[in-house]
Amino acid sequence: MYFGTCTLVQIEKRRATFNNRKNEIAKHRKFKNPYRRRL
Repeated sequence: MYFGTCTLVQIEKRRATFNNRKNEIAKHRKFKNPYRRRL
């Protein structure tokens, strides 16, 4: 049981970091696009 819970926690952490990276990329894209249009 302990090993199973450990793996689940690791998967959740990886999922959270992946989602954070996605959000960061989305933010950068949102900020970059208007600047490109202005230029």
